[in-house]
Amino acid sequence: MTDHLFENAPSLSRRQIQFIRSLAGKKVRDQSGQFFIEGVRICEEAYQARAAIAYAVACPQLISERGRALLASVELSDIPIHRVSASGFKSLSSTRSPQGIGMVVSRMQPHLNPGPIIMALDHIRDPGNIGTLFRTADWFGISSIILSQGCVDVYNDKVVRSSMGAIFKVPFTENADLIDICNQMKTKGYVILGTAANADTSLVDFQNRDKILCALGSEAEGLSPPLLNSCDAVISIPGNGKSDSLNAAIAGSILMYHLTLERS
Repeated sequence: MTDHLFENAPSLSRRQIQFIRSLAGKKVRDQSGQFFIEGVRICEEAYQARAAIAYAVACPQLISERGRALLASVELSDIPIHRVSASGFKSLSSTRSPQGIGMVVSRMQPHLNPGPIIMALDHIRDPGNIGTLFRTADWFGISSIILSQGCVDVYNDKVVRSSMGAIFKVPFTENADLIDICNQMKTKGYVILGTAANADTSLVDFQNRDKILCALGSEAEGLSPPLLNSCDAVISIPGNGKSDSLNAAIAGSILMYHLTLERS
């Protein structure tokens, strides 16, 4: 997108600015079916994943050459681009050093991909943990992520940022009844693997299976008792230190590494 075309892009209206700001709230995201992303890499991931981008927002004073290159592709795709001042963009941003590019995107359709390994997240409320788990799942090629009722909203800006765009690449479904899904997946040949700090069986002793649904709870609460009772096996992650628990994102990363190790 040339500077000339940038200058001719329509300015973001006050109403649009107010709307984008309101997308920081889950209620508005749910009602509108849209959310706001910002930053070059995350916007690149959304564009490459062919997400439903309503329009892009750009600031000529803040955007990098990499961001301009992305905008050139966005323009060729007939996605509307709106110009905004540096102060205007900073008012939309939730980061200390905004990169001058953002997008209003429609929420993805829930999708459960029945591949070899599925991660189920039970009442994990920390957005950084959820985002990191998405990013790790993308790295290890996890088939899908299922989020229970009570998990933090996937479209929370902290989740989106910490996922580094992985929410656009890993199929997921939210607000799920995990017990119901576990029962369904058992009929399809899945082994339901639960995790608990005090489990007698160690992860290193678990015999890997062809199809696994691995359930992970929060560090503070672990898996709910009814969900634990639905599991075919419950394992712990062995350690030699004095800490009594692992951060959910770290625990999930270790599990995904181990479960995919023999499949690579």
